[in-house]
Amino acid sequence: MRIGGTGSPGSYVKEVVLMTARPGLSPLASWVEECLCPQGYIGQFCQSCAPGFKRDVPYGDALTLCVPCSCNQHGTCNPDSGQCVLPASPHFWALIIIIIIIIIIIIIIIAAFYTERC
Repeated sequence: MRIGGTGSPGSYVKEVVLMTARPGLSPLASWVEECLCPQGYIGQFCQSCAPGFKRDVPYGDALTLCVPCSCNQHGTCNPDSGQCVLPASPHFWALIIIIIIIIIIIIIIIAAFYTERC
């Protein structure tokens, strides 16, 4: 680190604290932490459950263990609540479109029926 200034002779910097560090061309700073999280944990401080893991106790804090989800490979689980979240099936959207088309056809038939009577 290079610090320059125009102070009087004998000036110095006092109580400097390194707040952040990032990899670069210089040697690694041995005093900077690099967290390698155990399996099932992610985050700067390994405080969150990784995808595929959930809190052992629903809505537990960062000290509550992360355990594997048990969604039987049919979706993912919410890491906080542990509830399985199923992805919407393409068949679901096809069914919705068919229902909308049927409703439109019924409206057209009803409109045509009442138009003929007037």
